[in-house]
Amino acid sequence: LQVAVNSYEWLKKKNGRVEELGLDESKIVRAFQQVTEQMTRLNRNAARMLHKYQAHASTDVTGFGLLGHADNLSRAQKANVRFVIDTLPVIEYMDEIALKMPNRNGFNLFGGTSAETSGGLLVAVSPENAEPFIRDMESVDGFPAWVVGHVEALNGEDNHAIIHEKYRVISVPSKIHG
Repeated sequence: LQVAVNSYEWLKKKNGRVEELGLDESKIVRAFQQVTEQMTRLNRNAARMLHKYQAHASTDVTGFGLLGHADNLSRAQKANVRFVIDTLPVIEYMDEIALKMPNRNGFNLFGGTSAETSGGLLVAVSPENAEPFIRDMESVDGFPAWVVGHVEALNGEDNHAIIHEKYRVISVPSKIHG
């Protein structure tokens, strides 16, 4: 969300950044509308699904980004574990903007620590409940959900989270623009 909101701010302020990076104004506006819709959704449906599928843990993804919140969630576990993030869902076109910025990783989007504002929920469910949870969430909420990683047992290390070296980026198309 940070990339969408900031690029929209650049567009509105006419500070030259959009032109400097060669960005598509219509795609910026579309992404901003998409994240606005995402941020206005309530978590009521998700809360019901968390109970139905016996989630082990959940947190909202906000200021620390996906990796930061996965790390915090891992450290709160009693078991000795590591959360491995192997999939980064991003609003369509935001990965392209991040790649055009310095060191090809604007706002550290690909490092998983891009600060988000209501960036969705990170939920830990058993592997056998993951796909049914996703299907139900998409059915009742109308928006996509993904398996973004897995949990590994550790032996002696401190709990933590990592971005897998071979992670993939999913460019998420708008649901409100059809």
